[in-house]
Amino acid sequence: MLSVVIDTNIILSSLLQPLGPPAQVLYLVRRGFLQMCVSAPAYAEYEEVLQRPHFQRVAVSIPPMRVLSHSYGNAVYYWQ
Repeated sequence: MLSVVIDTNIILSSLLQPLGPPAQVLYLVRRGFLQMCVSAPAYAEYEEVLQRPHFQRVAVSIPPMRVLSHSYGNAVYYWQ
């Protein structure tokens, strides 16, 4: 399995365009074809960005924590 680090922009783009290439990357993570590697600072950035007012107006029907827990169930976390 290939290990990847996913930029915050990929997460945002996948939510804005659920059929686009960024969404396909997250689909591969959810299905177990890719293993996502996440550091504490990266995860904090994901949370912070998903909770910004501008983004919540665009994706009001998707709670930020649901996005994170749904996408990263098989992630490897590197906390320091």
